[in-house]
Amino acid sequence: MSARIVPLLATADLVPIALSYGLVPGSSIPVLLGFPVVRTNQTHVFRAIMGLYLANALFWLAAASKPELQRPALWVLFYFCRDLLLCVH
Repeated sequence: MSARIVPLLATADLVPIALSYGLVPGSSIPVLLGFPVVRTNQTHVFRAIMGLYLANALFWLAAASKPELQRPALWVLFYFCRDLLLCVH
């Protein structure tokens, strides 16, 4: 795959996930993760996660149009996916 297409696909995949975490965590998190969000602090944590995911997506989107950012964006994508895998296992 082209170094330009990969960040675009990652952005398209990550934005809905980020929005599902942060837009209405009180109703989406019990469905997605199986526990209720009962405190304001929990809501803020999930909104912060949304912000971090959206920042990654914006970086990947910028990298799709700027060739000098493509290699760093691919490394960020690699580490992002690796860390998600390490959290699951």
